[in-house]
Amino acid sequence: MKKVLLATTALTLSAGFASADVSISGSAETGIHSTAGADHITYAGIDMNFAVTGASDNGMSFSTTVDMGSGFIRDGFDPLAGDAQNADFTGPTITIGMDGFTVALGGNAANDNLYDDDLAGGGISVSGAAGDATFAVVTGLADDEGTSASLGYSVGALGVSAAMTDVGDVSSFTVSYDMGDMGISVTSDDGSSSAEISYTAGALSTTIEADDDSDWDVTLAYAAGAATVGFATDESDAWEATVGYDLGGGASFNAGVNEGETSYATVGFSF
Repeated sequence: MKKVLLATTALTLSAGFASADVSISGSAETGIHSTAGADHITYAGIDMNFAVTGASDNGMSFSTTVDMGSGFIRDGFDPLAGDAQNADFTGPTITIGMDGFTVALGGNAANDNLYDDDLAGGGISVSGAAGDATFAVVTGLADDEGTSASLGYSVGALGVSAAMTDVGDVSSFTVSYDMGDMGISVTSDDGSSSAEISYTAGALSTTIEADDDSDWDVTLAYAAGAATVGFATDESDAWEATVGYDLGGGASFNAGVNEGETSYATVGFSF
């Protein structure tokens, strides 16, 4: 039985709105891909997002998006078979905003869990801001949906944030400090602790992250004009190297390889 029950009023977004805009955005790409040393294959894919936004005469804003696609869109070094695009429209979420508050309503678990998006989310989301503080709550009416919340507060370069969920009754707390070219953050998460340091020196940037279980990650990136080069490794000797080139007009070339012999070379564009 859910601990939190919310009574909501159904809203029909069909009449009384002063204006509405429809926009289409997305991306498409094609290239070659090999997963874990298998023979390279050719692939292509497109992902399209349809967004509707508008405002009522009393100042209430509304928006919704649906997504559809075809083929495959690469997601980092994940196996390509897991990146198939859905040919049908995804279930919509209606977002309503007024006086600094935002309510998003959708189907079962339509909104991500705020602690970990791999955990059960909820069909109802409420978020807002008050001065330098922000908050969000996600919950649902079904027994298989989770309840989660997040809080954030910033004072100059100092930031504090927390997230929690009733799925496993876990929580995290993060303190961060931005010093311009360098940033530091420390996190306590469900009994474990971790720290992250980021540094930028001109075209070179690096991030180092480590936790109290001897896990660590190092990421390096270099940008020179339209070209970028990246490298990442961790305590298990896993590594990945990437290169990219901005072709202009929303088009780009990307290639990469990792220690597991997954590799790709793609050309894509966004619109």
